[in-house]
Amino acid sequence: MHLKVVVDPDALNMKFFDREMFYSLLVLFLITWRTEAETCQSLSDCAQSAKCCKNSYGDVLPPREGSQEPLEITGQCSYRLGREYEQCYPKYCECAPGLECYRPISGVCCIPYQCHNATWVREDREYWDTCFRDPHCPLPP
Repeated sequence: MHLKVVVDPDALNMKFFDREMFYSLLVLFLITWRTEAETCQSLSDCAQSAKCCKNSYGDVLPPREGSQEPLEITGQCSYRLGREYEQCYPKYCECAPGLECYRPISGVCCIPYQCHNATWVREDREYWDTCFRDPHCPLPP
């Protein structure tokens, strides 16, 4: 999809300040629209400025590796930082300040990464570092 915008601010009788503000808002809108409108099937399809690919449910579509079959699922590239408990993916779909992209240790294989409170993440990592050094520490079922 392409968008062509033709604007003549002189025809709108804008003052200098209004004209600068108008162009600034127009540029901001176009950058946001272009970034948000880009469709993707995995993180690797997105540009550096919007390297997170999420489907309509907010699930992260991870990077494709190797020669996998094309995915039927599509999403949109986004630059928005994840909020607490939203899905994330390290180095691609980052979290807002104070949060960290983390996959807690559990008895279930491969739960998705989520944005968690950075203090809690540090404490959880310390707990498991200590636990792994103790042969009597029970692992999750």
